[in-house]
Amino acid sequence: MNLNIQDPSQDRLRCVIDFYSKGKFKEAIKEINILLKDFKNSAVLYNIYGLIYFNLKQYDASMNCYNKAIIINSKNYETYNNIGILLQNTGNPVDAIKNYKIALEINTSYFQAYNNLGLSLSDIGKNNDAINSYKSSLRINPNFLDAQNNMAVAYQKIGALEIAIKIFKKALKANPNNVTIYNNLGNAKIETGDYSGALICYRKALKINPMYLKAALNLARFPYNFLDKETLSILEKLLLKLNDAKVLSIQYQFLKANILMHLGETELAFDEYCKANKRQINNHKPKSDLQGVYDSYLKKLKDWTPNLLVDNNDKLSKLIILGPSRSGKSLLELTLAKSNKVKPFFEYKDAFNDFLENYNFSKEKGYSLITQTNPGSVYDVINLFEKNPKCYLVLVKRNIHELASEIFIKDYNKGNTYSYDPIKIIEYINFYNEVFDILEAKIPKNVICIKFEEITDKPNEVVKKINSLTSINLNINELDIKKLKTYENKKLNELFKNYMNSKEEFSINLMALKQFFRATPSV
Repeated sequence: MNLNIQDPSQDRLRCVIDFYSKGKFKEAIKEINILLKDFKNSAVLYNIYGLIYFNLKQYDASMNCYNKAIIINSKNYETYNNIGILLQNTGNPVDAIKNYKIALEINTSYFQAYNNLGLSLSDIGKNNDAINSYKSSLRINPNFLDAQNNMAVAYQKIGALEIAIKIFKKALKANPNNVTIYNNLGNAKIETGDYSGALICYRKALKINPMYLKAALNLARFPYNFLDKETLSILEKLLLKLNDAKVLSIQYQFLKANILMHLGETELAFDEYCKANKRQINNHKPKSDLQGVYDSYLKKLKDWTPNLLVDNNDKLSKLIILGPSRSGKSLLELTLAKSNKVKPFFEYKDAFNDFLENYNFSKEKGYSLITQTNPGSVYDVINLFEKNPKCYLVLVKRNIHELASEIFIKDYNKGNTYSYDPIKIIEYINFYNEVFDILEAKIPKNVICIKFEEITDKPNEVVKKINSLTSINLNINELDIKKLKTYENKKLNELFKNYMNSKEEFSINLMALKQFFRATPSV
């Protein structure tokens, strides 16, 4: 805390700081107001005031206090950092970055600000820049755990999994009881295909803190075939704790439902999913109506006049794989990723920023094709084609009744906005189908359609199609996967089929769904 003559002494501030650290915000405010009578121009007091309001989620009041602190002392680097945190948490990472940089101009040794800067850079897709910022933080304070963890996560986002795992393990040596690191290491291990290793990490996290939600959710969503008696025992004990709780948060209620599914209590699980989703809808209503978002974007896409750039000298092509949840787009990317000519970027970042950041890197490494499956890519098609040469789209299609059933079964238990109820699921699927129709009509030379069944049954034929689209000769001999076994729920499929073929108001019998609902947890 950088005090000056206009601020109270450390002794007089001690009471305020003590109240704040204990979460006694009313008492802290009372003490601040007393001190302000003697120190009307105290930047430190207004900074603490801002922190209190931030913790109370009164963001306008918080920003007002921070601005007063800056007016009093424009060199108060801590306040600029706090403004950055506020902006970052309210969805404005770009302005957050500006404030972190100001803080660092004032104090070049402010390692916390370097870490926060990295978080905001990562939020806008600049993970390589974020990594450099974390490195700057660690050069000042090599033992700063937050920067170690965040840097590892950033490496994970750019696909450098071995480096990420190495950093996580190093962090755990110095912090063997850190549940966050164990959880994140588990996530990284899953991406390498080490499910057994991931399972161990989640269990260790829960051994340290049995109520650690992130690890618990990951464990409760784990594929059935990896579960063992020890894991089931952990889940059973966790369920007892949840049953004893008087009030469950929404996320803990989803956790309870997932555990019940693992234990074979299907109907009880479904009841919990319904309760959790109802609370999700009531407490976290989307800022805008999804159908309105769909309609607005469809109009924009219909009005778009493509002006596609061509660079025949560029040997690297970009492939955006589009499709709704459960359509098979991730499976397709994993299939293509088996070729050493393909660099996959999966779902981590916004496609536009992802390609801008990693294009030259991928080209230098000798890749012929880079791929992206981020769901947000569907809303960024116009930007992608106006800014990127040699960009292609793969539209992944699946039987709509089967797709609706799969979304309901596997996404409903996560509380995803588009899967709150069957109506929203249908709106979601219809949106993608309309987008696909427009793209096929507007840019036919840059688009190819792939059916889900082709990916699961004839992956080599799919690769041939992609070769013809991109003029890239992938080695199809190395691209072979086992036929995907999908869960089939003919009764549920029929319910969706009846709705889609009916003009009457749609309603689904929850008792019928309970009878046929079988969710397969996913990681």
